[in-house]
Amino acid sequence: MQVLDVIAASGYCTEALAMTVGQDGPVYAQNPDFVLRMREGYNVKALSARLSNNRLANVVRLDTELTDLQLTANSLDAAFTALNLHDVYNRSPEAAVDMLSNIKSLLKPGGIMGVVDHNGDPSQDNAKLHRMTQSQAIEVAEKAGFIVESSDVLANPNDDKSQNVFASRGATDRFVLKLTKP
Repeated sequence: MQVLDVIAASGYCTEALAMTVGQDGPVYAQNPDFVLRMREGYNVKALSARLSNNRLANVVRLDTELTDLQLTANSLDAAFTALNLHDVYNRSPEAAVDMLSNIKSLLKPGGIMGVVDHNGDPSQDNAKLHRMTQSQAIEVAEKAGFIVESSDVLANPNDDKSQNVFASRGATDRFVLKLTKP
Protein backbone atom coordinates (compact mmCIF):
# COMPACT_ATOMS: atom_id res chain seq x y z
CA MET A 1 0.00 0.00 0.00
CA GLN A 2 0.93 3.63 -0.52
CA VAL A 3 -0.35 5.96 2.19
CA LEU A 4 -0.27 9.72 2.79
CA ASP A 5 -0.29 11.22 6.30
CA VAL A 6 -1.69 14.70 5.67
CA ILE A 7 -0.20 17.36 7.96
CA ALA A 8 1.79 14.72 9.81
CA ALA A 9 3.26 17.19 12.36
CA SER A 10 5.64 15.21 14.62
CA GLY A 11 4.85 11.93 12.86
CA TYR A 12 3.05 10.07 15.63
CA CYS A 13 0.39 8.75 13.23
CA THR A 14 2.98 8.38 10.48
CA GLU A 15 4.81 5.87 12.64
CA ALA A 16 1.63 3.86 13.25
CA LEU A 17 0.86 3.93 9.53
CA ALA A 18 4.42 2.87 8.64
CA MET A 19 4.23 -0.14 10.94
CA THR A 20 0.80 -1.08 9.61
CA VAL A 21 1.76 -0.79 5.94
CA GLY A 22 5.06 -2.63 6.40
CA GLN A 23 8.43 -2.24 4.74
CA ASP A 24 7.15 -2.71 1.19
CA GLY A 25 4.78 0.25 1.20
CA PRO A 26 5.75 3.89 1.31
CA VAL A 27 4.13 6.23 3.80
CA TYR A 28 4.40 9.90 2.86
CA ALA A 29 4.63 12.24 5.86
CA GLN A 30 3.44 15.59 4.50
CA ASN A 31 3.94 18.85 6.35
CA PRO A 32 3.72 22.42 5.16
CA ASP A 33 6.52 24.70 6.32
CA PHE A 34 4.41 26.51 8.93
CA VAL A 35 3.64 23.20 10.69
CA LEU A 36 7.31 22.29 10.82
CA ARG A 37 8.13 25.70 12.35
CA MET A 38 5.34 25.61 14.96
CA ARG A 39 6.30 25.63 18.63
CA GLU A 40 9.87 26.71 17.91
CA GLY A 41 10.42 23.88 15.43
CA TYR A 42 9.13 21.12 17.69
CA ASN A 43 7.51 19.18 14.82
CA VAL A 44 10.56 19.20 12.56
CA LYS A 45 12.78 18.10 15.46
CA ALA A 46 10.36 15.37 16.58
CA LEU A 47 9.79 14.05 13.06
CA SER A 48 13.52 14.06 12.31
CA ALA A 49 14.22 12.15 15.53
CA ARG A 50 11.45 9.65 14.76
CA LEU A 51 12.96 8.99 11.33
CA SER A 52 16.64 9.09 12.38
CA ASN A 53 18.95 6.16 11.64
CA ASN A 54 16.51 4.95 8.98
CA ARG A 55 14.28 3.69 11.79
CA LEU A 56 11.17 3.91 9.60
CA ALA A 57 12.74 3.16 6.24
CA ASN A 58 9.44 3.21 4.37
CA VAL A 59 8.58 6.79 5.39
CA VAL A 60 9.17 9.53 2.83
CA ARG A 61 9.07 13.12 4.07
CA LEU A 62 7.15 15.59 1.96
CA ASP A 63 8.01 18.99 3.40
CA THR A 64 5.68 20.77 1.02
CA GLU A 65 2.33 22.46 0.77
CA LEU A 66 -0.73 20.34 0.08
CA THR A 67 -1.04 22.03 -3.29
CA ASP A 68 2.45 20.85 -4.33
CA LEU A 69 2.64 17.18 -3.30
CA GLN A 70 4.12 15.96 -6.61
CA LEU A 71 2.47 12.57 -6.21
CA THR A 72 0.90 10.75 -9.13
CA ALA A 73 -2.87 10.91 -9.51
CA ASN A 74 -4.68 7.70 -8.57
CA SER A 75 -1.55 6.29 -6.88
CA LEU A 76 -2.46 6.20 -3.19
CA ASP A 77 -4.38 3.45 -1.46
CA ALA A 78 -5.14 5.56 1.60
CA ALA A 79 -4.66 8.93 3.23
CA PHE A 80 -5.16 10.07 6.81
CA THR A 81 -5.33 13.30 8.76
CA ALA A 82 -5.72 13.70 12.50
CA LEU A 83 -6.92 16.89 14.16
CA ASN A 84 -6.16 19.12 11.17
CA LEU A 85 -9.25 19.51 9.03
CA HIS A 86 -10.76 22.03 11.46
CA ASP A 87 -7.78 24.38 10.99
CA VAL A 88 -8.22 24.42 7.22
CA TYR A 89 -12.03 24.64 7.45
CA ASN A 90 -12.02 27.46 9.99
CA ARG A 91 -9.82 29.56 7.71
CA SER A 92 -12.00 28.77 4.69
CA PRO A 93 -14.59 26.05 4.09
CA GLU A 94 -13.72 26.27 0.38
CA ALA A 95 -10.06 25.59 1.19
CA ALA A 96 -11.15 22.46 3.07
CA VAL A 97 -13.09 21.27 0.01
CA ASP A 98 -10.06 22.03 -2.17
CA MET A 99 -7.75 20.13 0.20
CA LEU A 100 -9.98 17.07 0.21
CA SER A 101 -10.48 17.26 -3.56
CA ASN A 102 -6.72 17.35 -4.07
CA ILE A 103 -6.23 14.32 -1.85
CA LYS A 104 -9.10 12.49 -3.56
CA SER A 105 -7.36 12.99 -6.92
CA LEU A 106 -4.33 11.15 -5.53
CA LEU A 107 -6.33 8.19 -4.24
CA LYS A 108 -7.00 5.16 -6.41
CA PRO A 109 -10.68 4.43 -7.11
CA GLY A 110 -11.97 2.83 -3.91
CA GLY A 111 -9.17 4.50 -1.93
CA ILE A 112 -9.90 5.56 1.63
CA MET A 113 -9.17 8.74 3.55
CA GLY A 114 -9.48 8.69 7.31
CA VAL A 115 -10.31 11.88 9.18
CA VAL A 116 -10.25 12.35 12.95
CA ASP A 117 -11.07 15.73 14.43
CA HIS A 118 -12.36 17.59 17.47
CA ASN A 119 -16.15 17.77 17.40
CA GLY A 120 -17.63 21.20 17.90
CA ASP A 121 -20.96 22.68 18.90
CA PRO A 122 -22.75 24.76 16.24
CA SER A 123 -23.68 27.35 18.90
CA GLN A 124 -20.01 27.97 19.83
CA ASP A 125 -17.16 29.83 18.09
CA ASN A 126 -15.50 26.68 16.82
CA ALA A 127 -12.70 28.55 15.09
CA LYS A 128 -11.64 30.04 18.43
CA LEU A 129 -11.99 26.63 20.12
CA HIS A 130 -10.04 24.76 17.37
CA ARG A 131 -13.03 22.57 16.54
CA MET A 132 -15.55 21.91 13.81
CA THR A 133 -18.82 20.06 13.78
CA GLN A 134 -19.00 16.59 12.33
CA SER A 135 -21.72 17.82 9.98
CA GLN A 136 -19.35 20.50 8.61
CA ALA A 137 -16.70 17.86 7.95
CA ILE A 138 -19.22 15.62 6.23
CA GLU A 139 -20.44 18.53 4.12
CA VAL A 140 -16.98 19.43 2.80
CA ALA A 141 -16.12 15.76 2.20
CA GLU A 142 -19.29 15.27 0.18
CA LYS A 143 -18.60 18.47 -1.78
CA ALA A 144 -15.16 17.02 -2.57
CA GLY A 145 -16.88 13.96 -4.01
CA PHE A 146 -16.30 11.39 -1.28
CA ILE A 147 -18.71 8.76 0.00
CA VAL A 148 -18.80 9.38 3.77
CA GLU A 149 -19.20 6.99 6.68
CA SER A 150 -18.83 7.99 10.33
CA SER A 151 -18.00 6.35 13.63
CA ASP A 152 -18.35 7.44 17.24
CA VAL A 153 -15.44 5.26 18.39
CA LEU A 154 -13.62 8.36 19.76
CA ALA A 155 -16.70 10.15 21.10
CA ASN A 156 -16.51 11.61 24.58
CA PRO A 157 -19.94 12.59 25.93
CA ASN A 158 -18.24 14.30 28.91
CA ASP A 159 -16.82 17.01 26.62
CA ASP A 160 -19.36 19.84 26.54
CA LYS A 161 -17.47 21.33 23.56
CA SER A 162 -17.22 24.75 25.20
CA GLN A 163 -13.47 24.73 25.86
CA ASN A 164 -10.52 25.21 23.59
CA VAL A 165 -9.10 21.80 22.70
CA PHE A 166 -5.77 22.73 24.27
CA ALA A 167 -7.51 23.17 27.64
CA SER A 168 -8.88 19.64 27.49
CA ARG A 169 -6.06 17.93 25.65
CA GLY A 170 -6.76 14.25 25.07
CA ALA A 171 -10.31 14.48 26.43
CA THR A 172 -12.18 16.06 23.54
CA ASP A 173 -15.17 14.56 21.81
CA ARG A 174 -13.80 13.42 18.45
CA PHE A 175 -15.43 12.21 15.29
CA VAL A 176 -14.00 9.69 12.86
CA LEU A 177 -14.86 9.72 9.17
CA LYS A 178 -14.11 7.17 6.50
CA LEU A 179 -14.08 8.90 3.12
CA THR A 180 -14.13 6.63 0.08
CA LYS A 181 -13.26 7.70 -3.44
CA PRO A 182 -15.93 6.27 -5.76
